[in-house]
Amino acid sequence: MNIPELSGVRAFFLPALLSLLITDNALADVSCKKPINKQIPYELLLNNLLLGAQINQTSQDTLTLLNMNIITDIAYADSRLIKEPLIEAFIKLFDIDVTELLHPEVGWYENFNTFFTRALKPGARPIDAEVNTITSPVDGLVSEAGRIDGLQMIQAKGKLYSAVDLLNGDAQLADEFFKGSFITFYLSPGNYHRVHMPFNGTLRTLVSVPGKLHSVSPWHAQSINNLYVKNERMIAVFDSDFGPFVMVLVGAENVGRIETSWFCIKPELNKEVVTLDFSDKVPPVRLEKGEEMGLFNLGSTIILMFPENRGTFDLKTGNKVKMGEKAGYY
Repeated sequence: MNIPELSGVRAFFLPALLSLLITDNALADVSCKKPINKQIPYELLLNNLLLGAQINQTSQDTLTLLNMNIITDIAYADSRLIKEPLIEAFIKLFDIDVTELLHPEVGWYENFNTFFTRALKPGARPIDAEVNTITSPVDGLVSEAGRIDGLQMIQAKGKLYSAVDLLNGDAQLADEFFKGSFITFYLSPGNYHRVHMPFNGTLRTLVSVPGKLHSVSPWHAQSINNLYVKNERMIAVFDSDFGPFVMVLVGAENVGRIETSWFCIKPELNKEVVTLDFSDKVPPVRLEKGEEMGLFNLGSTIILMFPENRGTFDLKTGNKVKMGEKAGYY
């Protein structure tokens, strides 16, 4: 059998194998509760890799899309033969305490992703009640915290990035945080992946910025320049009785969606910057400290920004934290 024939056989059998593994879930719902948007079929992706067929993608882009297809389809597979062993292995691997979950039974979850974005029992994460405290919006690790040096922020030791670039070139918005403060939280795969408000706030604007999906692990943060600027992200600007603050939700490797109560990012579909203005919305979108504001479906990092002389943090780089615990003061 020559190479083209062998490649053709692979291109036929690999999609068939994936279809068998992902029964009734050939097209995963990555549309954030909207009608299903079809992925690029496996046959086209594999043909592009193995036979040189053209679908307007480079080989590297094709591998990325193929990887996202497979991971997305497995994450959303509703077959018990896939989801339950995967969830059980995940619980053991990351030592997840199922007693604090709203639904501790593995069989309750529709697929792996619904477990990954699992809800907690009411009261599982007490929210610090002091009026002017900033609380952690997530379970995770403090990767960096400190002052915004002019408009420069610390990504990792020895690496700086621009607040203007992080905010998608919005210099006017960045000026509100000139010489302010920031804190960055990294979520590992085993963490609780819902995002909560660190402070009372009224939503001003929401911006979806397309970009790469590099891993945001501490090692990658130390290795890749301007990592958070390069990656896809969602920028939520809030106003409070004490002043403004920003929450930047940064996408990461294999993250299929970032959701909030108002908007959803789909990496393979959103190619343009989308800005939504909520400043004149009636009634306004107001959330209280500790209230859920969104979730990551497979990742990642949260960056909080506060103005000058505001946002003093008790937490240090490397500290582990639970959602609702005091991070500092506004």
